[in-house]
Amino acid sequence: MNRAIVLLSASLIAAPCAIGLSAVPASAAAPAISEPNLPCGTTEPDIDQVTPTYTHVGDSGPVNIRTGTTSSCSIIGNVGVGEAVNFNCYVWDAIGRSWTFLHTSENEHGWVLDSVLPGNGSPVHC
Repeated sequence: MNRAIVLLSASLIAAPCAIGLSAVPASAAAPAISEPNLPCGTTEPDIDQVTPTYTHVGDSGPVNIRTGTTSSCSIIGNVGVGEAVNFNCYVWDAIGRSWTFLHTSENEHGWVLDSVLPGNGSPVHC
């Protein structure tokens, strides 16, 4: 499921609760939308159990591949326009952005901000 839809659904569920109505059991928790930033150098296995290949169709050229889930982590490569990539899984960063760990047809591995990836990156959480 698209993460934007999940977040929208969570906000729609929360609205009735704000006025005293209960749409979900009290024990149900809203999905986490942020996690601690992963340290630079963190890798993730290909846990989606499938090998779809996506083609990067970036509007503004190549996008950076980083060693972690923050822009302060080192750039270790890039995904060029028209390059094939395989998504492994995604995580949320500390400020609510999602990042996908991927590998490219050039055998580069790392983290890319989902907002610049086809389909908003991996559909599988790490």
